[in-house]
Amino acid sequence: MLEQFIKASGTPLGKALSQTLGMVGAANDMPELKATAVKLLQNGSAEQRFDALRMLGQTVSYDSKTRATVLDVLRRDATTDPELAIAAMANLNLQTPASKTEQQEIVKAVYPFIGSDDPQVRLSSLQALSQWVGDDQDAIQVFANAANDVDPNVRRWVIAAMGNGEFAYDSVREPLLATLQNPDEEPAVKAVAQRALERFPLDDQAQQIYREHLASESYQAPTGGFGFN
Repeated sequence: MLEQFIKASGTPLGKALSQTLGMVGAANDMPELKATAVKLLQNGSAEQRFDALRMLGQTVSYDSKTRATVLDVLRRDATTDPELAIAAMANLNLQTPASKTEQQEIVKAVYPFIGSDDPQVRLSSLQALSQWVGDDQDAIQVFANAANDVDPNVRRWVIAAMGNGEFAYDSVREPLLATLQNPDEEPAVKAVAQRALERFPLDDQAQQIYREHLASESYQAPTGGFGFN
């Protein structure tokens, strides 16, 4: 399997093989396979780095060396390659142990992508940050600002994240209520904000705004559980 991966990496077959290996968690059982993927991240072509990231994305045994290599790719190569940035940040959406210093390095590497012109890159950066920022006030403000992103899919994910238990009510109250009160907001985004608010014990003013939203012409009943645990 290792020889097949080495020969195929960077080719159309390598793309399919790396996805399959990632899905079955092959790198978890074959340390030499994971080591090869790390080497490709360090010295491989752009296509080979993609293959390595696809496979490593399903690896639960992420160690400091592997994570540091992914961060190097993010800093060195991904600033001019949106697809590579997305693939690298997907590898940071892992709840594996990391030291405080490592967490700070992850946040520092991801932050620049919040301002990307590509909405999918912005979304990926926010998804990665949500795994690592904890109660950092600067990060909370980043999410509050992202609730006003120009892309509705970004706004919808951010607002859903605000109702997933990662944030305290006081830190998300204003952006969630502002979403409900925004006459230009899409009904589907407002529906997600409504669901998020239902996760909190609302104060009197918030309850009034919530009730007014339910009675408004823009009210749309939530369908499904987008983004909610």
